[in-house]
Parts: sequence; structure tokens; C-alpha cells
Amino acid sequence: SENIIESNIIINPSMGYCVICAAISILDGSNCIIRNNFIFQAYGDGYGAVVASQSQYVSHNNTFVSNSRGYANLSSDGIVSNDIIYASSNAVYIDGNSNIQVSYSDIEGGWEGEGNIDADPLFCNQDGGDYTLAENSPCIGTGEDGANMGAFGIGCGSYNFYPTEFSLSEPSNNAAITVDESNVNTGFITFSWGESSDANGDSLYYLMRATSAEIGDLGLDTNATSIEVSYMDIIEDMSENNVTAAALEWTVHVTDGIDTVEADNAPFTLQVDGSNALSAYLEGLLPDEFALQQNYPNPFNPVTTLRYDLPENGLVTIIIYDMLGREVKTLINQSQNAGYRTVIWNATNDYGKPVSAGTYLYQIQAGEYISTKKMVLLK
Repeated sequence: SENIIESNIIINPSMGYCVICAAISILDGSNCIIRNNFIFQAYGDGYGAVVASQSQYVSHNNTFVSNSRGYANLSSDGIVSNDIIYASSNAVYIDGNSNIQVSYSDIEGGWEGEGNIDADPLFCNQDGGDYTLAENSPCIGTGEDGANMGAFGIGCGSYNFYPTEFSLSEPSNNAAITVDESNVNTGFITFSWGESSDANGDSLYYLMRATSAEIGDLGLDTNATSIEVSYMDIIEDMSENNVTAAALEWTVHVTDGIDTVEADNAPFTLQVDGSNALSAYLEGLLPDEFALQQNYPNPFNPVTTLRYDLPENGLVTIIIYDMLGREVKTLINQSQNAGYRTVIWNATNDYGKPVSAGTYLYQIQAGEYISTKKMVLLK
């Protein structure tokens, strides 16, 4: 007789102890058609999803997942097509008196036969129990005569593959770089990493991030697999933060705009010693001579900025006078390091009281250098 077993959902069947049993058992000379069934977690002492003993069957468009076996033939013959057998301990077992012909099926671990594949079927939500297929499943349209494989059709949009793994390359982890006078103007730190790929064909972008307690954070995005940071940029950051060395921890992420993957060996650390270059850099920033610049804005109301240049360290005084020569406000009276400097006057006197509109003098004395300029306060 011919029996048809179709459109069943069999989950975690209890087979107990038996000699010949499975979720579907075909015994004693039976002829059977098995189609459009889903069998999940058929384990135990039996043969898994389907066992045939001294029988014959034709099976197609079934989905078997996480079973001890997909098919077991004991002195039996079977023809299988358009099936998905995934995450099973053994896809197929046949004894010496059996035959099985498998074609146009997705068999994990592979099986010889026309049109067979060995690929992740891309179920829509396997963890949630949804075994329909994503639009870009390799089982869509690849069955016999262009049919779909498995018991279920398309149930969701295309699966987005994560970008593939990649690794950081250079500078190597725990590398040390010295920046000095000979290379500060021409040298670069080249950060490089391996290339990632995307099975969906999406464009990939790399997000390089470096963090440093000494000089702050650096972030650059690129579609290349390396970036260059000039030594001069690093030295300028050191100067701004008043440090001569910095430790950087850096990493790279890759994204397809949906999913993001970090380099598999991240993060790397990098030590940069800029003490020699920084000394030369700071010397290049020093003015050649003393100077008192015109305040800005001028006229002003009520705040203005006074700029002055110090080619050497020393005691500096800056005092505001009225046109009668009376002292109005002492802005600076202290030792200062060489450099380009500024000070703000908010049109108040030494007692914090606002002064009246008019013309005022401001005078700097630094060592033997003395200079005086006029400014106008409007009300």
C-alpha cells in the first residue's frame, strides 16, 4: 500500500526505547510519500526524523532541524528531493542493503547528488521557532525545476550578513614611537588593518577610534584599510595638553550601515614619546622680540583684549592709566613664560567698579622693555 504523510509539525517527539523507531517510521514493506513536514529535535534511542525498514519512500519539501538523523534506511530505498536537513548529528544513514538518492536538497555536511548544497538555509528566526526562509536564502528557487527547498516558503526579507571578521595590523600592539626633530615635519603614524567583506554586497566603512588620557580622543571614518596621522598633529595635541608623551588605545569597527563588527584582536596600545620634538616645536612658537599689540576691539564697550609677545621668561606688569597718569587697574603683575599672550580688561578699576567712558593708556613692562598704547572706552 502507499501512504502519504504530509504537512505535519513534529517537535521533540518522545520515542522512548525501541528497536526501530523515529518521528516517522516506515515499516514492513510499506510504500510511503513524505512531503511538507517539519521535524525538530527527534533525539533519543530512535533513528531521528525518518526511519525505513524493508520499505520504500519518496520524500520531498521537508525541513528537518536538530535531529539525531534525517533519514535512516534499513534494507530500504528512498528518493529525497527539495529537503532541508540542518543541525542534525547525521543527515543520512544507510546500511549495506539500502540505497538513497538525494537531489536538490540542502544537507548540512554535504551529500553527493545533483543540485545538492551545503549552506546555512537562513531561517527567519530560528531561535524564535520561525523556520520560514529569508528572501536571500540559498534554498529559494534552487530546488528541482526552480522550486523552493523545505516545508516552508519565504517568511521575511533578506537576511543581513554581518561584515566578516578582520584584524588590526599596524602599529603592532604595544608599539613605541619616538617623534624628534628629524621626523616631526615629515613623519606619520600609519594605522592599518585587514579588509572585511560583506556577503550582501553592501558598502563597508571603517570607524577608527583612538583614546588617550593625555591628548584626548581621535576618530576617523574611511572606506580604506589604513589612515595616516601626522607626527605634527600629535605634537600639537601634546603642546595643547602640556604633556611630552602619550599612551593611545586604538581600535577599528567596520559597519555595513546595519551591523557593526570590531576587529577581532582589538584594542591595541601605542606609546608616543614627543619630548624632543616638542622642545623644538615650542621654540619655533616663541616670538623673536617683545611687542605690545593694539587692543581689540577699539573703541570697545565694555570688554577688550590686549595682546603682547614675550620672547623670554620674566616678570611682566601691565597697568591701565587714565589720561592724567593715574593708575586705574593692574592687569598683570607676575612672572610669565615666553610666548604669545593675551589679557582681557572689562573696564573696571582695582576695586571692581566700572570706569567712565574716555581714553585710557595701557602700559607693559617686561625686563627692560616698556611700551604704552591708547584705547577708547565707549558708553
